[in-house]
Amino acid sequence: MGKGRFFETSGETGHLLESRMLGESTEKETGYQYYKEAINFVKEHQAWENPSDPDPRFANDLHATIADKLGIEDYDLLKFYTAVGSALDHYHGIDAFFELEINPDNPHEIIRVTIDITKNQEKGEYKADVIITIPPNGLNHRKDRAQWLNFIDKTAEEILARFEDMKKLKLTETIAA
Repeated sequence: MGKGRFFETSGETGHLLESRMLGESTEKETGYQYYKEAINFVKEHQAWENPSDPDPRFANDLHATIADKLGIEDYDLLKFYTAVGSALDHYHGIDAFFELEINPDNPHEIIRVTIDITKNQEKGEYKADVIITIPPNGLNHRKDRAQWLNFIDKTAEEILARFEDMKKLKLTETIAA
């Protein structure tokens, strides 16, 4: 089944799903950008002021759950950035990413976990660290709160596991001040 046909039958296109769940970059695709350039571009073009308090409900609940599971009281140590509609999305297959500050002595030392969100159960190729596959019947925090919380918790655990893997492998990065 083709990508378009799958999303037509589900009632929501891939872009609309991404936008609703993760928000959108304020500046759309500008043509090809190298990976690090695209990351920096996305960070500069967020729809909300504080990357530690994203606006979309899903992103906000996921951020809070990860921060709670990490046991961090200062949510500013964990940042969420949407890449929906940007070159990072279109050319590098990344819809969003989290950055976690891991060194209190150097706030620029981070671990980044990238995310791709989809409803397409058959999608085979991914470039992101974590794939979030939305159930075929969708998610709605008002209609089924238990399903919503369970999905957020499961997704948070996947992201936390990837943070741990990257930390063990010393896949950290120092970002510019």
